[in-house]
Amino acid sequence: MTSTAFHWQHDCHLDEKEYLEDFSKFFDNLKQTFRKIEFGQTFAEPGNPSWEAFDRGDWDQALALMGQRSDEGKQYFEGLAKKEKQALRVRIVEEPFSDYLIWELNVLRYNEQLGEVVRVVSMNDARRLVAPDFLADFVTLDDAVAYRVLYGANGRNVGAERSTNRSSILSVCNAFDCLFDKGEPLGEFFAREIATLKPKFAAAR
Repeated sequence: MTSTAFHWQHDCHLDEKEYLEDFSKFFDNLKQTFRKIEFGQTFAEPGNPSWEAFDRGDWDQALALMGQRSDEGKQYFEGLAKKEKQALRVRIVEEPFSDYLIWELNVLRYNEQLGEVVRVVSMNDARRLVAPDFLADFVTLDDAVAYRVLYGANGRNVGAERSTNRSSILSVCNAFDCLFDKGEPLGEFFAREIATLKPKFAAAR
């Protein structure tokens, strides 16, 4: 039995550029909490120097560049530091771990040093805890807006559905809180499951 009913009514569909612009508008007015449910196991992040090194198959360089950010990443963390607001993320993971996920969990450890708080939830637990439609990539900013973030077959962001519907936003926030409360702190999960892992291309060398 799932913990929360799914309700999603979106106002409009935004392409990638529109989504980033709309997100920035709401982020600039963030009052308290940014939440993210991250479900996808493989993404593409052009513009992120560490991801680009990872994509080239250079694991050592990818690790060395994890402190560098895309323009969007710099804006995000600089904005959080100025606002002294909460940034919370639930990372849903599935075994066997994808190469991308191994890379990203290393990045998220670094993000926590910059103020983001990350909890990890297994796919099996997530399926038990929330309605199936919440197993997607969602973002909320306070209770002002929610986005279902959309990706193409290549893992690149292609925009989002935006909702300012109160019931939809609360549904996403409730699902997030349920997952976050049951999640494992990233540091504990990383030490047990990820610390000794490398992407297949690096482990084969």
